[in-house]
Amino acid sequence: MDKTFLLWAVISLLIFFSSSCSKNDEQPNQTNKLAWAVGAADSTAYALVLFSSDQGENWMRQATEMEALKDKELSSVFIDPNGLAWAAGSDATLIKTADNGQNWEKVALNFANDKPDFANITSAPDATIWVSGSGGFVMHSENNGSIWVQQTLTFFNGGLVQGVTAVNNDFIVAVGGKITGQGSDIDGAIAVSHDGGTSWDEIVLADNYGYHEWIGVKHFGTNHIVVYGEQGHYTYTTDAGETWINDSLSISGGGGMPPDINGLSMITENNWWAALDLDHVMLTTNQGASWTDQGSAGEGNMFLMGIDHANEHVAIATGASAGWPPAGKILQTTNAGNTWVVKYQSDAPIFSVAMEK
Repeated sequence: MDKTFLLWAVISLLIFFSSSCSKNDEQPNQTNKLAWAVGAADSTAYALVLFSSDQGENWMRQATEMEALKDKELSSVFIDPNGLAWAAGSDATLIKTADNGQNWEKVALNFANDKPDFANITSAPDATIWVSGSGGFVMHSENNGSIWVQQTLTFFNGGLVQGVTAVNNDFIVAVGGKITGQGSDIDGAIAVSHDGGTSWDEIVLADNYGYHEWIGVKHFGTNHIVVYGEQGHYTYTTDAGETWINDSLSISGGGGMPPDINGLSMITENNWWAALDLDHVMLTTNQGASWTDQGSAGEGNMFLMGIDHANEHVAIATGASAGWPPAGKILQTTNAGNTWVVKYQSDAPIFSVAMEK
């Protein structure tokens, strides 16, 4: 055999394999990403805990007939930096799993006063778990739930702290509704801590922009934070809270008003996915300067409640029926939201989803 030909053949093979590896590095296989979704009690009388091992393609139920979930509602689910999954809900229900849901355990809690209903759960980079709930309640644990520090934030005047995010181990943002004492009026409230929850301050937005109740808060990096809520209103900061920019969606909702933003997932500081009332998924690629309505799929008359992403292509959204009878659905996209597909349906609302990144 010609040695020159053999040399060029070897070089060609090396180039081919190098190119293949490079392409694989640029587009890693994402199909094994884990996801959990949670919701209300269905016809079995137990709150829904749903698990996917393939980024939302297929779903199976977990924690079936777990006594802690009987007649309960799970409103939030989160995967912490150590890979533990946590779910929180009504009547101070808190559960966790360390083995991808093969075994779920109830987290023991004690309260000096009435049990709060938990609304949201999240984690700091150091795996400190944060939970928010009714009555201005927040709590956190630095040791996987063995010991908890409980607080009541007076800024909320007994209202529901619907969202909490840990920008870093010290910088915490909690949002929700402040009971004003004027009938059933509820204004929005934003509280921040820069010392891991030891002390808190209230953020007062310009132009009385807190007149709508806030539903949630998300962050990307340490500077970019978005607070979102009723009737399409949101406010965001690009400088770690030094200044806030108020904005709202222009899409029409019920009664001619924009729909509530119930969930948000920040892919980057510029790219955000939002889940809204009236079955809307929306995407912005420029920090909210413009939005694209990506539509939805499946049964209508739904409020989309939660949304999370694995990457810029793959995301999952959850839905809850707007009226009777109760129902829920899970949607998935694998093409950046160009199409959304129904992957699961239930006879109970599904409120929250968390995806492995």
